[in-house]
Amino acid sequence: MKKEYKCILLILLFIIISSCEKGEYLNKSQEFSTIKIDILGDVISPSAVIIDGNKYNSSNFLIPFEEKDSIELSLEFPDQKYNFKKKILNKKGENNVFLFFNNIQDSTITIGPHPLEGVEVPDGYVAVKVMGSNEQFSDENGNLNLGVYDVIGEIVWGQEVNYTKNPVDTIASISNTFPEHFTLIKRPQMDKLVRFKFLNSKYEDILVNGSRVYAFRGFPEDQKVFMFQITEGGALRIRRDPNSGLNNADRGYNVTPVLNYCMSK
Repeated sequence: MKKEYKCILLILLFIIISSCEKGEYLNKSQEFSTIKIDILGDVISPSAVIIDGNKYNSSNFLIPFEEKDSIELSLEFPDQKYNFKKKILNKKGENNVFLFFNNIQDSTITIGPHPLEGVEVPDGYVAVKVMGSNEQFSDENGNLNLGVYDVIGEIVWGQEVNYTKNPVDTIASISNTFPEHFTLIKRPQMDKLVRFKFLNSKYEDILVNGSRVYAFRGFPEDQKVFMFQITEGGALRIRRDPNSGLNNADRGYNVTPVLNYCMSK
C-alpha cells in the first residue's frame, strides 16, 4: 500500500513538472517600457489606461517595448467625461507623462511632457503663460492683453510708487487655451509685486466705470516658470496698490483675485 501511494505521488509530481515545462514561453530578450502618468492640478484620476488596445488599471505599469515611433494611449474616467485618445512618444525604459487641463474653462485635458519642463529662463527674468477670460475686463470683442509695468526707483511703504509710463512687456492675445510659447518678463524687485494692466486689442487701457484695471502678482525667488488663469468675476471695490498700501494714483481698480496662479516651477 505504501509503495502504491509513493508511486501515485511520483506520477502527480511528474505531471505537474511536465505541465510547467509546456507553459507559455517567456522571451528572456523581451525589453519593456515603464509608463508613469502623474496628475497636475484638479484633474481626476483615470479609471483605466489603454495602450495599443491593452487595458491597465493603474497609472504606473510595464509594457513590452516594440520598435516604433509612438504608441496610442487612451484614458477612461469613471464619469466618461474626459475620455480621449492621444499618441505619445515611444521610448525604451521610463516614460513619464503628465495629465493636466489644457483648457480650464471647458475642462479640456491633455497628456504629455510636464508643461513647465525644459523652459530656459535667463537670469533676471521669469517665463509666464496666461489663459482664461473675463468678460467684464475685456474689450467689446472679448480681446484681452496684459501690460507689464516696472517700478521706477525704490519702493517705500506708505509712499506712492512710480511705474513706467509704457509697458515694459506685454502678454498678448490671451485666450481660453494656454499659448504654445512663454513670455519672458523682467523679475520684479525682491518681495515686490509686478503690476499688470488690462489692455484691449489695440493695447489701449480697458476702462470699467471710467477707471483702469490692474492686477498685482509676485514671483518667488526659487521659481522661474509660471502659468496663470484669468477667471470670471471680480469685485470692483479695491483701488489699493499693494506695493505702497495707498490707492492707485489714477484711482484704478485692483482686481488681483481674477489672476490666479495655476502652476509654477
